[in-house]
This record gives sequence, C-alpha cells and structure tokens, in this order.
Amino acid sequence: ADLGFFEEAIYRVRHVVEKGGPADDQSAMLLAQAVVTNAKCSDGTDAKRLVPKVRGLLELLCKAEPHDPTLWATAIYLERKCGSRPHLLACLTGRLAALRESTRYTRDAEALGNVSECAAQIVEIRTETATVHSEMVETAKMVDQLLYEASEHLASSPQCEELRMLKARLQRHIDDEY
Repeated sequence: ADLGFFEEAIYRVRHVVEKGGPADDQSAMLLAQAVVTNAKCSDGTDAKRLVPKVRGLLELLCKAEPHDPTLWATAIYLERKCGSRPHLLACLTGRLAALRESTRYTRDAEALGNVSECAAQIVEIRTETATVHSEMVETAKMVDQLLYEASEHLASSPQCEELRMLKARLQRHIDDEY
C-alpha cells in the first residue's frame, strides 16, 4: 500500500461530504483500520501519521450525520486505539446521543443494551478522569434520565438493571470523592 492512496481517499471522502454528499461510513472504517493497524507503505512510512487527518475526517462525517451510530462507533474505535481520553469521551457522548435519537431504546431491550453499554463507558472514563464535582453530577443526571426514560416499558429488563447499577456506582463515587 502507498500512503498516498490513503491520503487520496481521505481527500475524496472529505470532498464529497463538504459538497453535501452522503457520509461514507465504510470508507471511514477502512481508513480507521489502516491507521489503527499501522499499515506499512511501500515507501517505508506507516499509516499512524494519518491519525490527525482520519480524526478530522471522522469529525466531519459525524458532524454531517450526527444521528448515525456507525460513524460514531468508527470514531470510538480510532480514539480507543490511537487517541486520548477527551477525544474518546467526546465520541462516546456523540454515539450515545445518536443511539438515543436513532433507536427505540425505551421500548427495545437490545437497543437499550447498546445505550447502557455506551453510558457505562462514559461513566468509566468520568470516574477515572473527572476532577470537577459538576462533571460527575452531570454524568449522574444523564444516567438518571436514561433510566427514567427506559423504566416505563423495560423496568424489569437486565439492561435497566445495568443502568441502576451505573447509577449506584456513580452515587458511591460522588459520595466518596466529593
């Protein structure tokens, strides 16, 4: 592979989106995989140096299609492997919003499971990195809201129980740390 091919793909996908075309989640995933696996190029360079360009492309795609959980999942994949906690937290927050907007998580247990998992990852990062009380309170409010919305139809589901456990974990953390 040649690094120029990856750069050309980034340029073309970006250009299509900037002109109002559809976000290409499959090309974005292939580019993210090339960067994450650190594809070696024929000229001896590697794809890791494209992380900022692929991140920028994913930001553009997620902004163009904010309710597409697949694009957010690709961004999360990139940030988990090559990024930082703040970037990962932003992507998880975006994916949670996309899942809430694009699924019937208040009535569908499988969709609630995806929402719950995303919320759990946000809680994990917040409990590891949050130094401000208001950030933890904000996260607790988010979990409370999710639990409230899902409880009407799925109160006895394992996914709602996961949210209850998240709520308890956050409350213990807030009580212990602040």
